[in-house]
Amino acid sequence: MAEKDKWDTDPDADCYKNSKDFDVGQYGSEWKSIRNNLTWCSYTYWQFKPFTGRYISVNGDGNRNTTNLRGKPNMRIVILGGSTVWGVGVKDSDTLPSLLSAMLHKTGIVAEVTNLGQIGYMTTQDVICLIEYMKKNPLPGYAIFYNGMNDVLAAVENNRPCVPYNEINREKEFNLLTRRGDLIKSFYYSVFPAKTKNKMQQPDFLIDGALKNYCGNIALIEAIKNKYNFKPLYYLQPTIFHKKYLSKYERQQQQYLKEVKPHIEQFYERIANETALTDIPNFKDISHVLYEIAIPCFVDCAHLSAEANEIIASEMFVDIMAEINAPVLN
Repeated sequence: MAEKDKWDTDPDADCYKNSKDFDVGQYGSEWKSIRNNLTWCSYTYWQFKPFTGRYISVNGDGNRNTTNLRGKPNMRIVILGGSTVWGVGVKDSDTLPSLLSAMLHKTGIVAEVTNLGQIGYMTTQDVICLIEYMKKNPLPGYAIFYNGMNDVLAAVENNRPCVPYNEINREKEFNLLTRRGDLIKSFYYSVFPAKTKNKMQQPDFLIDGALKNYCGNIALIEAIKNKYNFKPLYYLQPTIFHKKYLSKYERQQQQYLKEVKPHIEQFYERIANETALTDIPNFKDISHVLYEIAIPCFVDCAHLSAEANEIIASEMFVDIMAEINAPVLN
């Protein structure tokens, strides 16, 4: 039997046990079909190809479909981030963008919420993604950034901060293609994960760079927001290390990330004391929003259940309603 991949949908995840209208096996089949169904995307490297399934659908722009209720939109929102925004582990209607759209609709706001999340994207890719989106589409009123973890994991994977996942292999491909007869090696690097023979850099070095890059990307968005007339909202995402009450399954899932735990913890601790971020009114550290939640929240070592997504979407919903000075209806 093939070894289980940590990103495979696990039907034994305890957050699925009470799901009444969710066939975990069907979702898992769709996820296996799509997870390697990627296409090249200029500047950001990759995005999903179009796909239509029972639980997962990706449109012609390579974005996962949001369940937006019909009507002429009076608000446009884009949400950027990695696979937690994209919605690994949940159906289309239970992604963060879909849940936020539904919450806004209940107040009479017909929001067009676009899911710009892609698996593995770190903040530099988020910024580029937003810029490319604004070139081709009506400008959003709000741009929501929900991220943090991928900046750390990409730094550890590449043994170098400030670059996307698998960057080390992209460099090898470029160097190989400048020499004749190396196309086969290039294919090898495209297929197999990045590996480095270099000694792993100390957490201080990697986190220094990752933090500077994270802050720099937010500063860039702050610099252009008035020019393009949109309101950015920034959220530092929770991780499985930011939850007090863990199920047996969640404790097992923590083990997949035990080697990068010191990097994640240091990054989050540094952010809490980083005035370049904490002085921004619309930057919100919600890393502990699941800390006291007793129910299982993680479908694997990184991605959230539908119930946890609803908690995160509620944070975004309350903040948007405060921005437009509208009452929050219970």
